[in-house]
Amino acid sequence: MAVDRLLPTQEAADLITLARDVADKVLAPIVDVNEKAETYPEGVFAALGVGRGRAAFGNLSCHPLLDFGIDEQKQRGLPGTLSGSQIGAYSLSEPQAGSDAAALRCAAVRTDDGGYVINGSKSWITSRLARPRKGGGGAEVR
Repeated sequence: MAVDRLLPTQEAADLITLARDVADKVLAPIVDVNEKAETYPEGVFAALGVGRGRAAFGNLSCHPLLDFGIDEQKQRGLPGTLSGSQIGAYSLSEPQAGSDAAALRCAAVRTDDGGYVINGSKSWITSRLARPRKGGGGAEVR
């Protein structure tokens, strides 16, 4: 259902119209199948050409990688995320803390094999698949 908005310019109104058109033509035909199968429509962001325009995911997943990642992580993660061919992940909310970053308890603990185990609980992980770690003790995020 369209909502009437008081927009500052005709360009803003045109952008809303374009977003509705894309949602109707590109997303609506595939949403039911993906929702029922609990799958993600791979490549849809790249096909829409919104890799660079996804400010929230770009800032939330690329910025920490750019500032704190090692070169190998940057080379593996940044090009695909910025082009839209892969989707970055973000996880903040925890059951006891909501989105209060100062109250978070979840932590990544390094394992003997050089990987990490994430200990704690998250309410959700935006745009990534997580599965329980074999043998318990956290989750693997891929």
